[in-house]
Amino acid sequence: MGEEEPVRSGIRVCRAEDAEVVWRFDDHDDNVETLRFGPHGRWLASTDTSGRVCAWDLARGEKTLDHRYPRQASGVVFTPDGRALATSGSRGASDWWVDLWALKDQRSLSSLGPLPSRLRLAISLDGRWLAKPGVSRGACYAATDADK
Repeated sequence: MGEEEPVRSGIRVCRAEDAEVVWRFDDHDDNVETLRFGPHGRWLASTDTSGRVCAWDLARGEKTLDHRYPRQASGVVFTPDGRALATSGSRGASDWWVDLWALKDQRSLSSLGPLPSRLRLAISLDGRWLAKPGVSRGACYAATDADK
């Protein structure tokens, strides 16, 4: 008997009205932990248990971001205008980072860290603020314009 293919965790995007699968994304190597649609339905972002973060442009069916944190990815959140994505993850045993990405060209806009604890993220409706719970440094900061 030959070796089995590794099991990859996939994502299926279906139309809500009839459950027909429109897109299949089989890019994750491990269990998908987080799924978030962008504010206008154009983007989908995900994390998996291996530390991988992906984003897809659903208008084209193409992956537009593929980033791996060395230890763990813990969250994704879109800016309200849908032009940028904030991701959080661990780069070491106890240091956590927030990274802000321009979705149109995968450009890193800014990084915040190291932070001492696992992150939960929120972005203000006007897109100017990124917040995380806690009293440690980096509780929030002004987001960078994705078009700069």
